[in-house]
Amino acid sequence: LGTFRINKDFLKRMKKFRTDSDILFYPFQIQDNIAAYPKNKKDEMIHFMKEKILTRLEENKIFIS
Repeated sequence: LGTFRINKDFLKRMKKFRTDSDILFYPFQIQDNIAAYPKNKKDEMIHFMKEKILTRLEENKIFIS
């Protein structure tokens, strides 16, 4: 389980061709050449999805990256 991450240069190229995409224009944080959600947003998303998945799987079957 993880959130959206992408190389910052590739994201820049994608934005050039996909001006209609809301997700590409999210204010991602750049760290080590990778664009990703800020830690607080990532934690919120992981928690939300983990709770949903736990209704179907045991916790030891969930790997969070």
